[in-house]
Parts: sequence; structure tokens; C-alpha cells
Amino acid sequence: MFPALNGVLVATAVLTAFVTRILAIPGVNTWLREYLPILAPEDKTPRTIEQ
Repeated sequence: MFPALNGVLVATAVLTAFVTRILAIPGVNTWLREYLPILAPEDKTPRTIEQ
């Protein structure tokens, strides 16, 4: 059982690392905004302080 659990943990870590590397490519954000806007990061907008 433990070797299978270790295999699952290793596969999860590799998949997470792969997705992280893909998301680090600058053109990916543009593609996400066009085709999968729900997964695209939010635009950086300055915060306003209400008084």
C-alpha cells in the first residue's frame, strides 16, 4: 500500500511542477484570457482607499 501511496504523491508533485512551469510562460496568460477566462489571473488594478 505504501509504495502505491508514494507513487501517487510523486505523480501529484510532478504534475504540479509541470503546470507551474507552463503557467510561468508569459503567453499563457494571454491565451487563458482569450479561451479560458475563468482560469485567467485578475488584472492588476490600483486599489482606491475610500475615505
